[in-house]
Amino acid sequence: MERFVDYIYEIGVMKRRRIAGFDHFMSQQVSTLASHSHRAAIIGIILADLEGADIATVTLMLVMHETGEVRVGDTDMIAGHYRRPKASEHQATHDQLDQLPPRLAARLRAIYDEHEQQETIEAQVAKDADLLEHAFSAKEFLDQGIQGAQAWLQLDGYLRTESGKAMLQALRERDSNAWWQGLNTM
Repeated sequence: MERFVDYIYEIGVMKRRRIAGFDHFMSQQVSTLASHSHRAAIIGIILADLEGADIATVTLMLVMHETGEVRVGDTDMIAGHYRRPKASEHQATHDQLDQLPPRLAARLRAIYDEHEQQETIEAQVAKDADLLEHAFSAKEFLDQGIQGAQAWLQLDGYLRTESGKAMLQALRERDSNAWWQGLNTM
């Protein structure tokens, strides 16, 4: 049981580990691995339903896809040109999963590897959800007047699902504060 507890404590670091990339135009910490993974999973649930993909598989992929970064850190696109973060993140995730019961570890490794290989509709939906979560964050920054965020909305060539492409277009056109306007009926 101690191994499982240690794993859960390790995953708790995701609440403090920040997402790389936004620091090129932001001066404060804006997003963590945990907050990113959570909203990406919500986006993934919606996209999976729209695309007819297995919601549980997509959700597992998105909950697990950043856990290795607890050990190796997040790498933005610029730094990624100079080092190979995927191999170390892959190894870190597999090593983390060694702490879990063998049957569960094998299942989660298979899910993680399926996500990395990008051959199934579930993996493609999960990847689109991951990218879209960054786009949602960028749009929130842009709506606050932070112009450097505009580049993060240029995902057209990266999204693979029709629902993902439609969501990108919709989020670009919608004010990020529109969701709460009109909720206060007092």
